[in-house]
Amino acid sequence: MTVQVFTAQYEDAGFISQMKYLFCLFGIFLSAGSFFLFKRHNIVFSYELRKVLQIVIVFGIISLYFIVSTSQFTSRTLYELFFLAIPAIYTFFLLNVVEFKDLNHVMFILLCISLVGYFFSLHMSATEILSAISSINFTDSFSLLESSSFAGISMSLVLYYLFYRNNKVGVALSLLFVMFTFKRLAVVTALILFFVPLIVDCTKPVNRHIVCLTKILLFLSAVLYFITMTPEMSSYLFSHFNFDLNQFTMSRSDRFLLIYQNPNFINDGLGSVYTYMMNHFGFSLEMDAASFILEVTPVGLAFFINNLIDISKRNWYEFVVMIYLILNMITSHSIASMFAWLLTYLAIGSISYLNSNGVQPLRLRANDEVTGA
Repeated sequence: MTVQVFTAQYEDAGFISQMKYLFCLFGIFLSAGSFFLFKRHNIVFSYELRKVLQIVIVFGIISLYFIVSTSQFTSRTLYELFFLAIPAIYTFFLLNVVEFKDLNHVMFILLCISLVGYFFSLHMSATEILSAISSINFTDSFSLLESSSFAGISMSLVLYYLFYRNNKVGVALSLLFVMFTFKRLAVVTALILFFVPLIVDCTKPVNRHIVCLTKILLFLSAVLYFITMTPEMSSYLFSHFNFDLNQFTMSRSDRFLLIYQNPNFINDGLGSVYTYMMNHFGFSLEMDAASFILEVTPVGLAFFINNLIDISKRNWYEFVVMIYLILNMITSHSIASMFAWLLTYLAIGSISYLNSNGVQPLRLRANDEVTGA
């Protein structure tokens, strides 16, 4: 996993980028071997694995339809199916062969390694880092320490340590990590996960009506965000409300128009938007939900949201985490952040199956102390 951390910023860097996938496959091979040799009586995380593999199958079928229809194919389709499947498969084998105490130890090591990798990626001296910290401006959303490469990893680690708060150093470091990587939605979510579980019991299951309503609202949010970026709507917002959508989306709406208004773009399934934009413009769209709408249709996006929410409905804590992840994919991108998804699934699986005794509301802790006394 150390290789995963130190190659996080090399998505398209040839062999350096491929190293993390090779080591990930090697890790799956070892954990799968242990799973079949020392199989437990109670298999865990099978429901979550099925839900993710269903997404892979549906996306694969829709992509195959467009591939046959257009007689074109991009290898990025296989890569993105790989990105979706591998973290869940790896998590399944790991959770069925490791004990919680071992996972807890590994997560702290990964937190420390990730912080080292993050500061290493900044290419700054200690003095420059301190100066960058003092220049952070939350109002203008400016920070020299901002990192897209490590934002997902930092968020995955903080959601683990904000549930299991016995390791105070881990809690403090993971919170600082999220603050340093400086992604607005991640910072807000981290603060919610820090304070709300102290007031509300987040270990309770989510009501099925709320689950259904959330799925609908998230899907409508993704579609509305897509529609808002179309030329007519973006012009309307600017002319009537002086709202600069391009500034709000950090130039992503301009990228969206490059593909949305392009008559030469041909959809050949999952990954086709990424391939076309990288080949013609040298950058990607950086909005997963919008890409899914263009590549696998709104039906594919709806199925994706449905299954991810199903994975997280066991308790409110995981539910909030998954809502954040989907909102992040609407406004930004994380589909290729395989290591971050692995850590997220490990945290969710750990909370659901290995140890559900995490953060409690202050009133419950007070009652426990009185009862214990």
